[in-house]
Amino acid sequence: MMYMNLATMKDTIKSVRDSIMNQIANFNKTWNQFRAKTGAIVGEIVKGKNIETASRVNVVVSRLGLSLQGSPDIDETAPYEEQQEMKMTKKMAYFTRHTEIAESSKEIRSVTDTPRYSKDVASTLPLALDIDQLLLRKSIPQIMATIQCVNHTSSSLSDPRYDSYLTLFKPDGWEEENDADKEKVDTMVNDWKKKVNKWMKDSLGASFTDRTSSKNIVREIEDLLRSECTQDVHR
Repeated sequence: MMYMNLATMKDTIKSVRDSIMNQIANFNKTWNQFRAKTGAIVGEIVKGKNIETASRVNVVVSRLGLSLQGSPDIDETAPYEEQQEMKMTKKMAYFTRHTEIAESSKEIRSVTDTPRYSKDVASTLPLALDIDQLLLRKSIPQIMATIQCVNHTSSSLSDPRYDSYLTLFKPDGWEEENDADKEKVDTMVNDWKKKVNKWMKDSLGASFTDRTSSKNIVREIEDLLRSECTQDVHR
């Protein structure tokens, strides 16, 4: 039985990867079509924010130590507009540490100070799944955001495989009109906040004291998530 499982695992993982990539591609195509039709509005809303083109997807299952890489299949013979719809885009936000020591030294203040930012962080769309989602035994709801902690920044070991990830999803069955329901949005954001706190404590070993930036990071994440849920343009 073990031999059969190992022998079929490669094909199973490939089919799961393809299924996930199709879901991401379909969602991203819808977003790009909407953006193209309302370019003036979107351009004003996202002004000053980081919109990056993601050339690849990194699906991570931390409990298995598994990382699956993929990229969108873009038909170069298709018209330009259709090629744009096939591309993946993501909105980026990163924490910047503001201290006198950090600002007056070569200490890393944000991920943009590392070679990793242009090498893979900006160009990769990370997605963290649990085992049941990988095996398609549990649904993959609408993706809201993925939080990525870039580890070992001063070491040659720094690599996407060794980073920490948390993907936040909207609840199953979430409808677009729910975005205007303050009570439902508050409940959803508070649930995300609990997950972020737990992830930071259990996975990152974060300490929530006045001597660390953990509280500020959680507060900024909460503000960003709430803003994304309540603005006029939805992902």
